Amino acid sequence: HSKMDSATVASLLTRLELKGIIMQLPGKMFVIS
Repeated sequence: HSKMDSATVASLLTRLELKGIIMQLPGKMFVIS
């Protein structure tokens, strides 16, 4: 499995980005409220 699908890599990167955004926004909301 040395070859990775570009779609798989893209989905993983997207999930990581969404995860980061989802983890950042609630934290700010909780701090404000």
